[in-house]
Amino acid sequence: MDPKIEMIPHWPVVARDRETVIDVLLKISPPSGDECDEQIPLNLGLVIDRSGSMRGLKLDYAKKAARYLVENLNDTDRVSITIFDDNVDTIATGTLAREKKRLVNLINRIQARGTTALHDGWVQGGVEVGTFLD
Repeated sequence: MDPKIEMIPHWPVVARDRETVIDVLLKISPPSGDECDEQIPLNLGLVIDRSGSMRGLKLDYAKKAARYLVENLNDTDRVSITIFDDNVDTIATGTLAREKKRLVNLINRIQARGTTALHDGWVQGGVEVGTFLD
C-alpha cells in the first residue's frame, strides 16, 4: 500500500489572473501497520534554504519541520542535511538517525544569510542521498 500524500495550501484561494506563490504543507501519511510487513529504512536528504529571504519565521518553520522529521525517524534511517544560500554546505552526510541529538543541534545552528543558489542546493542534496542509494 502506498502512503497518502496531501497538499494543504496556506491560503484557500489564489489569483487566477496572475502568477501566485503560496506556501503549502505537504502531509505524508504512511500506510497503517497492518498493511506493511517490513519497514524499509529511509534515506532522506534535507535541503534547507538559509538565504536572507528566509530570515525570521520562514527559517524558524523550516527548522521546526526538519527537527520534527529527524526526531521521528527510526534509528536505522539515514538523513543528510544540506544548507544553502549563495554557498552550499552539507552539515550532515548520510547520518544514521540514531544520532538525533547531534542532528537537531546542527539544525538549531542554521542562520539566515546571503543570496540564493537554489539549484546548487538541490543538486547537493541529491548527491548526498545517492551516496547510500539502495
